[in-house]
This record gives sequence, C-alpha cells and structure tokens, in this order.
Amino acid sequence: MQWIWRLFSFFIKTPQEGAQTSLYCALTEGLEILSGNHFSDCHVTWVSAQARNETIARRLWDVSCDLLGIPTD
Repeated sequence: MQWIWRLFSFFIKTPQEGAQTSLYCALTEGLEILSGNHFSDCHVTWVSAQARNETIARRLWDVSCDLLGIPTD
C-alpha cells in the first residue's frame, strides 16, 4: 500500500499547499480587478471552453437542482 502512496503523492497537495491559492486570493491586495477569474497555484488560469459553455452550465444547474429537489430559479 505504501508504494501506491509514493506513486500518487507527487500529484496530491498537502492541506497547506491546497490552501495557498485561497489564502493568496483572500489576502493579496489589488486582486479585486481580477474578480471572477479562475486561479490555480496563485495564478490566473484559463478554464477549458467546455467549462465556459453556457448551455452545459445551465444543464448542470438544472440537473443539480432536480436532484436536490429545489427550484431552478
């Protein structure tokens, strides 16, 4: 089992590493102009075209609301 951890630990962040971008965005002054952007590893990054697709986003919203039994609006 230890070999699995060693194999995948390269891809897994510690809690401290995982919190860095959230802390960076919350505590760095001047980032307000970048509000709404996606950040990864303390840098603005672009998301895929599929992630920006309004039709897919709406479908995900509708299905999620349906599964939760809440209104879609």
